[in-house]
Amino acid sequence: AWPGTQDPSAWMCIPKAIDYLGGLVEGGWPRIMERNHALAIEGRDIICEALGTTPPFPDSMVSALAAVELLLAKRGRDEEVTAAELKEANGNLDDATQPLAELMMDRVMAEMLEKRGVLPG
Repeated sequence: AWPGTQDPSAWMCIPKAIDYLGGLVEGGWPRIMERNHALAIEGRDIICEALGTTPPFPDSMVSALAAVELLLAKRGRDEEVTAAELKEANGNLDDATQPLAELMMDRVMAEMLEKRGVLPG
C-alpha cells in the first residue's frame, strides 16, 4: 500500500495528459503554443496600455508568459520606495488586469458555447 502523498499515480498520468491536451486542438501542441504566445502578447499590450508603459522586450522574446515593467521597477535599486507608492502601483496593476481577466473569461465562455453548439461558430 502507498502511504498518502507517496502515491505516484498522478505523476504516471502526465504523459497521457500531455497527449490528451495536444489532441484537443487541431494542429496539436504547435497550435496551442502559437495561440498561447499570441494571447501573452495581447495581454501584455493591454496591461502596458492601461499602465501607460511600453513592453520591456520584443514580441520575439515572449513565450506563453510576458513581463510588464511597472513604474517602481524603473527606479534605482538604492532608491527608497514608500508603502504608499507600492500600494498605488499594486492598485494600478489590479485596475489594469481586471479588464484583461474579463476579456479572457468572455473568450473562454464563447469558445465553450460554440463547441457545444449553443452559439454559432
